[in-house]
Amino acid sequence: LPEAKALPPQVHLHHRGMWVVKGRVKALGGLTTWDGPAQIALETSTSYMLVPPFRYLPFMRNLLPNGAFDLLCGVDKINKGIVICSCEARDKLVARISLAFTDDWGATHSFELRKEDLFETVTGKHGEQLCVPQVQQRP
Repeated sequence: LPEAKALPPQVHLHHRGMWVVKGRVKALGGLTTWDGPAQIALETSTSYMLVPPFRYLPFMRNLLPNGAFDLLCGVDKINKGIVICSCEARDKLVARISLAFTDDWGATHSFELRKEDLFETVTGKHGEQLCVPQVQQRP
């Protein structure tokens, strides 16, 4: 293993205490391939992948195309404004997500989020099964 060093230049500690790395985010298999540079924040206080507000709707509409996101998902204002969906949305998911970044030694690391990991099943207040996308809008 390489000797431990100070943080590589492409990694920095954000003022909110999260690690931020420059990388790429891809949504593959949707109507369009979403592929673009991104700052990937590694935040241990949440299990969500947080997407900037101005990119959230286009990103989610690529994962759940043909109006599925708008039809099956909505904002739960009681629960801190998180997006929650009918579990039918799992069957409409057409893309997978890949995160990639380059380390200090030039090696590229890619991590794929499997489709089955992109929703958490919860019980609604009336006993119904609901699904919470693990991709949420960053506050």
